[in-house]
Amino acid sequence: MSNIPVQKRVTYASKQVTINQALWTVLEGTGLHFAISSNRHLVVYNLMETPSKTDQVQTGTITGQVTVESSGESLPGANVFLEGTQKGATTDTDGNYMLTGIEPGSYTLVARFIGFQSFEQEVEIEADQTLTVNIQLAEQVAGLDEVVVTGTAGQARRREVGNSISSVDMETMTSVPVSTEQALQAQVPGLSVTSTSGSIGAGSQIRIRGNVSVSMSNQPLIYLDGIRLRSEPYPENVPPVGYNGRGANYNATPLNDINPADISNVEIIKGAAATTLYGSEAAAGVIQIFTKMGTPSGEPIWSARIDQGANWTPKFGAEGADYLFLDPWLKTAHTQQYSLSVRGGAEQTQYFVSGSFADNEGVLPLDSETKINGRANFRTFLAEDLILRINTGYTRHDIWNTPSGNNAQGLTLNAYRRDRNYIGSAAKEDIDQFLQYDINTVNDRFISGASLNFDQTSSLTHQVQLGFDFANSELWQFRPVGFPGAEDGIRSNIRWTYTSLTLDYLGTVEFDITPEFSADLSWGGETITTNENRTTGYGDGFPGPGDHLVTAAANRLSFEEQIKIVTGGVFSQLLLDYKDRYFLTLGFRLDGNSAFGENLGLQPYRQSQLVVCAFG
Repeated sequence: MSNIPVQKRVTYASKQVTINQALWTVLEGTGLHFAISSNRHLVVYNLMETPSKTDQVQTGTITGQVTVESSGESLPGANVFLEGTQKGATTDTDGNYMLTGIEPGSYTLVARFIGFQSFEQEVEIEADQTLTVNIQLAEQVAGLDEVVVTGTAGQARRREVGNSISSVDMETMTSVPVSTEQALQAQVPGLSVTSTSGSIGAGSQIRIRGNVSVSMSNQPLIYLDGIRLRSEPYPENVPPVGYNGRGANYNATPLNDINPADISNVEIIKGAAATTLYGSEAAAGVIQIFTKMGTPSGEPIWSARIDQGANWTPKFGAEGADYLFLDPWLKTAHTQQYSLSVRGGAEQTQYFVSGSFADNEGVLPLDSETKINGRANFRTFLAEDLILRINTGYTRHDIWNTPSGNNAQGLTLNAYRRDRNYIGSAAKEDIDQFLQYDINTVNDRFISGASLNFDQTSSLTHQVQLGFDFANSELWQFRPVGFPGAEDGIRSNIRWTYTSLTLDYLGTVEFDITPEFSADLSWGGETITTNENRTTGYGDGFPGPGDHLVTAAANRLSFEEQIKIVTGGVFSQLLLDYKDRYFLTLGFRLDGNSAFGENLGLQPYRQSQLVVCAFG
């Protein structure tokens, strides 16, 4: 194997794909397979087959509607797929789906949705056939004794909680999602995850039951192992002077700093029902993420994963304007990720440690990203009734972007407008000048927290939690001397930092009022201090060619912003239980915020919920 090149290009279905040496070494001996995927899931193809012949096979289509069996209502967001293939779709707002490009043969059609029983049906598809299969999903009885955390003060059975809570068990997923946002997509009814851009590194917009406010944030609150995180997107890489479309044209999402392979489960509370516990900022809902912990098995359990794949762009654009004339610059992009984790421990102490590295390309010429994740979780029993947990994670995310969007100094707009563009030429070598535009973003994230649980008695518990969230972004842009539309050169440098320090206390006592009437009384408080700082340098008019700093510019500007917000609240919650069937929750909260002003003072919130569980 000494003469095998570092990279090898093979052709499959008229597409050339680069495979690294390690993967080719493994596969070349068989002469049969290689991996390629548009979403980094491992897919195996047979190299002994002739792709051109396979491409000529006439295919069929399966279409239909997914509805609720009991009511006949359409079911948007359901997953429909052919078992053992890559053919799948998500139903639209009317419950409709369509699977295309299916080779003739027999398949198992599967439909799944959270809270409903799975559907399976054997189907036979012929060439040029459109088969209609309407699907009815039966509702599945929820696990009423499942323990949840997010909707109440401390742990509680699902039947006791009046709030609508959805759970996602990440450890039961058959494949690890590419990002945490993708892990939530189509998993929870009422939660939408919408992509904001096709550029690499772009985050998504998350909404729970739509927008809830015209003045406040509509992003749900995010907690990681009980630590309050920043939920708003990172700042855009846009210069402070000139047209605000000259940048990356998207926001990265802090949620994607969490490695989905490290997550054990996610709990989502919908709507404003949790304001007693989380304050008015929880009006848009709460997403609570729990990472993996160790096991008292004594033996370490190792897990390793290698993902190799490829991304390419499906055909778009009108006839005669394929790919909107971008095809000379589009590429098949290689993606790769390597992960390693270990968990274990003994009865006294358990641990979970993980690390991952990702190196991904985008389909545009300059688009690429690298990401490094590390996590260390520890749990130890300081005494029989005293437990200490420490959770720490770090992420570094480097992103390079191609100037795109509605940007007169970007690649896409000038390629689309052809000889009517901003340089008056459709020649590739002329449009290539816009690729001298350097757009680079580096995000560093450090999250750490410690919690102390004290079981004073079998019915009286206390919990104290301290959390720290630190984010740092450095955003650079550079257009050299001679750049079209900016002949004297432009450079900007934005440095943004965010810190959040949280301190929480929760106490809970359980007691019986009568043999059939019991109660849980909880009380607690929290304080959250956030600091946000932004310093920006901008310069234009450089003395000559070269990679200049802002200080070398003839015209220089600087900007500085600082924001500090302190939020605090105390609350009490009473859960009444009658015969383990009827539950009444009463809650009260007082909140204060430095943005309220001195004259507004503390603001109260009251909550009451009646839950009736009628079962035998």
